[in-house]
Amino acid sequence: MVFYCFTKACKSLMAVSILLENKLPEDAMSLLRSVYENYLHIIYVIQNPDNIDDFVHKKIGLYTGRLQHSTSQKGRKLSNQVIDSETGKTLPYGVGISTLVSRSKYKYDQAVHTIMFPFLSEHTHPNMVASGNYREDDHIHYSYWQGSNTLQAAFFALYISTLILSESLTFEALVEVKEIKYECRQSMKLCKRFLNLMEFPNQFDSLPNDIQNRLTELADHLSRHERCYLKPYT
Repeated sequence: MVFYCFTKACKSLMAVSILLENKLPEDAMSLLRSVYENYLHIIYVIQNPDNIDDFVHKKIGLYTGRLQHSTSQKGRKLSNQVIDSETGKTLPYGVGISTLVSRSKYKYDQAVHTIMFPFLSEHTHPNMVASGNYREDDHIHYSYWQGSNTLQAAFFALYISTLILSESLTFEALVEVKEIKYECRQSMKLCKRFLNLMEFPNQFDSLPNDIQNRLTELADHLSRHERCYLKPYT
């Protein structure tokens, strides 16, 4: 599950890079929300390995028909429960984004999430809050070529990819540890340079400090030598 999320995130980041090169930052941020969710799944599974069935057995079980959603007395489907057709056992189903981030071992993940996730989500759905990103300087006409959010999208791509890359150090005894740590530290320096260049609206006032604090946590993570040695899923 962890390697799947890591690979999926890396492939999406390759697409983000292409979008940014072509000045399509809003579409890049839509993908970045997906990349970020992969990060949340990675840290959740590493911290809660006993809950792996929430993402593997139960998902595949629903797809194959072995598991089915429970129904209420009125016949309505209960999306938070499933029944195993072979054992008849009722199981809880679904792990929400808020649960994923709340289980992070990093204190400032929650603080950054509170601002970053809604912002990325605004670009994923047709939310009028984000409509200004598609209007020209006259604030009336819409344009395909408005690229005002390129700096912000590039920053979030760098920040999220740095978190994911640093977490890869816990996967196994990788031979590339020194190289990964070097790349992470270089990325952290770039993140701090970005923060000095960017302007944030009032509702984002706490974000720069929260990100700085999260980068400090990341630096501490890089200085330690933790390994979780992931076991194959049976």
